[in-house]
Amino acid sequence: MIADPDMIQKLLNSDLSGWKIEKETGVSRNAILEMRHGRRKIKNLRLETAIKLTAYASKKIID
Repeated sequence: MIADPDMIQKLLNSDLSGWKIEKETGVSRNAILEMRHGRRKIKNLRLETAIKLTAYASKKIID
């Protein structure tokens, strides 16, 4: 699996709650909220976190 910033952005723009994303990926709601509000940049995520979010997004979001 690779980290895909576009997939992560689609995930952040989706209707999925921060709680659900946190529960299923282990990425904190605070980090998700900060990315959704532009206070944290996707390009600055740790690789491990970006891969988790990309994998989750690929399961939940259909292009």
